[in-house]
Amino acid sequence: MTRAKIGTTVRAALGMAALGLSVLSAPLALAQSATTETTAPAIGNSAACSLRLQSERMDFSFCVDDSVWLPQDPLAVQEFLFYSADDRTGFSSIPETATVPKGVFRSRVLQNAAIPANNDPSRVEVVGEGTESWNGKEWNYLNYTVDTGDFNLFYTNYYLIEEGYGSIQMVYWSVVDDQQVAMDRAADMLATMSYE
Repeated sequence: MTRAKIGTTVRAALGMAALGLSVLSAPLALAQSATTETTAPAIGNSAACSLRLQSERMDFSFCVDDSVWLPQDPLAVQEFLFYSADDRTGFSSIPETATVPKGVFRSRVLQNAAIPANNDPSRVEVVGEGTESWNGKEWNYLNYTVDTGDFNLFYTNYYLIEEGYGSIQMVYWSVVDDQQVAMDRAADMLATMSYE
């Protein structure tokens, strides 16, 4: 597959999957929010990175390398959305002030993962999960593949859930052949998390 074709595939996959990323919104509320125009929050510069993004919904920020990531207009419940300049990966951030138990959250992530696969959960395969600490907070991660029928996608979904704080999803995706690229770029970004 050519690099241009992979870029088109990654972008097409985002369009198919974007509405399924919130795990806290009911399907009806999610569908309604998808029609609402969303504006990306302001991006501020920092000496520590090329771009420091500050959430307007919750108290956290993180850095992106603007030579790697190109900002896009967020879709549905996303606060930030980026495609990589090389068209190999995508990224979105979804902060929500509500929380649910981690097991419920995980189940909803997988339920939503089936959306680009015609809502067929048998086409979603978990390939890894666990916890990692990023700057003092424990994040769960869930790695899974989705067979859309047209292509196979890889997702690494990091999520932080804290009662009284809320939940944050940092979702990265690529075609399956680029999964290590997606995981490496996730680690680079998550290492810069700050919880103000």
